[in-house]
Amino acid sequence: MKIVLILNALIEGLVGLLFIFSPQSAPHLVNADVISLYLAGMYGFAALTISFFSVLLLLGIHHHELLVNGLLTLTVFHVGILASQLISSVDSGMSTPPAILHGVFFILFLIFYLRER
Repeated sequence: MKIVLILNALIEGLVGLLFIFSPQSAPHLVNADVISLYLAGMYGFAALTISFFSVLLLLGIHHHELLVNGLLTLTVFHVGILASQLISSVDSGMSTPPAILHGVFFILFLIFYLRER
């Protein structure tokens, strides 16, 4: 579980920084309009928040109630992002790697949550 929390913190943190400071560097945002770049920046701050939260869980992993609630929060976040990506991919044909990554994190955090509760 610690490895997954570390991966989540790193990936969400790096993507968050990318979407805040250089969203046009993401392949699907190269020619994006202003609204898309604005939304990418908002997602960037959400991703940074999730990264920070993952670090807090790592630091407080011995607090069982915090861990259980945190795992549930991360499960809900990743299933929400997965659903959003699947819905928007029908219309836009966006790439599937982010959806796959969020799907994997959703399943792992759900398993950890069910095991710990």
